[in-house]
Amino acid sequence: MIRLLMSFVFGAGVAALLFSIFVGDRFTWIWITAIIVLSTLFPLVLVARSMGSLAGLHPKKIEAARAAGRFAPARIDALRRTGTTINDQPVCEIDVSVAPADRPAYRTTIRQLVDIVRIPQYQPGASVTVARLEADAPEVAIIEDEVPDAARLSRLPAREHVAEWQDGPVVLGAERAPRRRKGDPIIGTGPKGRGWRIAAYVVLALVGAAAVLVPVADDVRAETLTIITGEDHASMFAEGRVQRALAAIEEAAGTDETVQVLVYEEYVSADMATAPGSDRFDTFFYRGGTVENQGPASIQPENPDAERFRFDDIAWAAFPELLAQALDEAGLTRDELVDGPYMFVERGYEEGAPVGISISFGDGYADYAFIGSADGAFLGAR
Repeated sequence: MIRLLMSFVFGAGVAALLFSIFVGDRFTWIWITAIIVLSTLFPLVLVARSMGSLAGLHPKKIEAARAAGRFAPARIDALRRTGTTINDQPVCEIDVSVAPADRPAYRTTIRQLVDIVRIPQYQPGASVTVARLEADAPEVAIIEDEVPDAARLSRLPAREHVAEWQDGPVVLGAERAPRRRKGDPIIGTGPKGRGWRIAAYVVLALVGAAAVLVPVADDVRAETLTIITGEDHASMFAEGRVQRALAAIEEAAGTDETVQVLVYEEYVSADMATAPGSDRFDTFFYRGGTVENQGPASIQPENPDAERFRFDDIAWAAFPELLAQALDEAGLTRDELVDGPYMFVERGYEEGAPVGISISFGDGYADYAFIGSADGAFLGAR
């Protein structure tokens, strides 16, 4: 369970980090949190893996094996220290050849905590009794002070002539399909289930990444196109982006009635009526693919009916061309700008004034302002 959680967190963290690098720092807190969570859980997994893989730490399974008659004689073929100790006692890898009564002999390797005083009793060639922890799996645990069956051991061939465990239990020389026991994990914990476990980790990592990136899919798509084509698709002034932002704002606000829309490179802000026909307006902020209602607009309109307009009144598709014309008029390129560009859409201050589009930017030496009409026509300097 912890590893599945780590996979989800890892996927979310990587997605958030990549978003922060290539798009913006909105998800910095996610990848920082992911690092903290993973650095906390990883040592726990290592400890659990070390402890969980130790034969001899399964008292319930050993008692079940005793009751089911799954004790068998075995020969120790090799003993290696792993470098891990628990309470100053070494954890060892032990190669054993097992001679069960109900299937052919097989060889396997176990990890077991060995009392340092007993290490001489675990030298290659020593005879021991093991408990087969599962009927249909090779895992065993050495049972100390249990006398092994000498007769069966005498018929045990040398290790090189003992086969590795084969998937599927063999009973009296006949193969049968392994049965899933009540309480077994859906995905096996042994080598046979490794492929399924890896698939589960990958799926959970992808789910974690999707949880971060799906809400900001528009920004991700735009930035990806920018990287691939070398053209600017990430700016709100790129083709189609401001329309998608306003569609999201309209959905969140429940209306397209507004008195002011501000378009910046990375976000869009709009003062929206709290309901169709309302005289109160909230500021909605679009960035990174999501919309936030920031509450009452800081400046409420003095004459809402005279100032309000609808999104459909504006030729938003003309914004990229309006900006290009303004830059051409100023004799500048986008790369030369140190301030802006910005576009403001609102009615003029005079009674009955039409909706206009203001275009502003600066190059560090001068500030420039141009205007356009609601239908997207460029009207020149303001």
